[in-house]
Amino acid sequence: MPVDLCSAEFLRDPHSRYAEMRARGPVHRASYNGRPVWLVVGYDAARRALTDPRLARDPDSLGPRERQRLRASARSSRTYGGYQLPPELTGNLSRSDPPEHTRLRRLVGRSYRPRIVSRMRPEIETIVGSLLDGFADRSVVDIVADYALPLPLEVTCRLLGIPADDMSDFRAAAAVLLVNDQGRWQESATVVIDVLRRLMRAKRAEPAEDLLSALAATGHEDGGLTEDELTATAWLLITSGYATTANTIGNAVLALLTDPVRLAVLASAPQLIDRAVEELLRRDGGVNLAPVRVATEPVEIGDVTIDGGELVHIAVASANRDPAHFEDAERLDFERRQGDHLAFGHGMRYCLGAELARMETRIALARLLDRFPNLGLATDPASLRWQDTPVLRGVETLPVRLR
Repeated sequence: MPVDLCSAEFLRDPHSRYAEMRARGPVHRASYNGRPVWLVVGYDAARRALTDPRLARDPDSLGPRERQRLRASARSSRTYGGYQLPPELTGNLSRSDPPEHTRLRRLVGRSYRPRIVSRMRPEIETIVGSLLDGFADRSVVDIVADYALPLPLEVTCRLLGIPADDMSDFRAAAAVLLVNDQGRWQESATVVIDVLRRLMRAKRAEPAEDLLSALAATGHEDGGLTEDELTATAWLLITSGYATTANTIGNAVLALLTDPVRLAVLASAPQLIDRAVEELLRRDGGVNLAPVRVATEPVEIGDVTIDGGELVHIAVASANRDPAHFEDAERLDFERRQGDHLAFGHGMRYCLGAELARMETRIALARLLDRFPNLGLATDPASLRWQDTPVLRGVETLPVRLR
């Protein structure tokens, strides 16, 4: 029976099901919110699928026959794959294909160059230090709510130039859209769009030294971003800038606290932090499924043929634990060969914020373990609840003892 990617059983432990599927082949039938999809679980197949131009992100690029097939399994071209967003939030590089994707990536990528990202290190160190100072008189903290979420959110706000006052309403509304809560969807979509448009108008009127001001300053007549593209790009940068990094940090702390040997190794050799983060990204990254694709024509992946108009999910979390590519893949190994995991994607859609996410995770883990060397779980790992979304992978809470 095809796996239900939204079921509580799957969300609680996707890796056991992935292992069963990989043993039978790299591509399988699955369902997402009741809709049939193809699921790519093998490493080699996933790597090829991530770069296959026939697997599009924009359903509007489909021909008539493929569009008809897509309509049969999705309510509209903008709700395919079970992840519904208003049109004002979809015109970004995540949901576009060349040549539009190339144009948008060029504009946004200017602000994620290594030189610019490296300038964020002192600010990240300051934010981390302030968060850890807040733990001074506490014996137990929730690593997710008190550390993993506030850090990337604050970093993202500073990078983009978003006033903290604008984030309170936005965070709550954005969370509804990210988990596709239909009961509160319309109200939350209105809040998100209003906050983003107000923000972008302010950036155009009074630009500052930040990413959103730079994007807002590009006129559409010069190949820059339209108002809808600015709104959608701001949404993408905010949500991708903190949600996945927060999950990665929380997952990394959990992985280390449930593996005393690796925790002791890292505590005794903090110079291994770079290698440790790469391995934690591989085995316990914050993304489960890459953004859904739609086949624009028949595509052969592994031993199956995917027809035009069918939906394809690429399980990067499964690919990163494929024993056919990574020896003893379930084991944390800081000496493992580095650099070929798919936690940040692959090819032209490789995550623009990858180096920033790496920097945040390295600093967050190194400073946490240095400040609280006797860190330990304050709950049974089996009792932890995982986020109710198959796209991301992270625990909702993570109580830890500091001393």
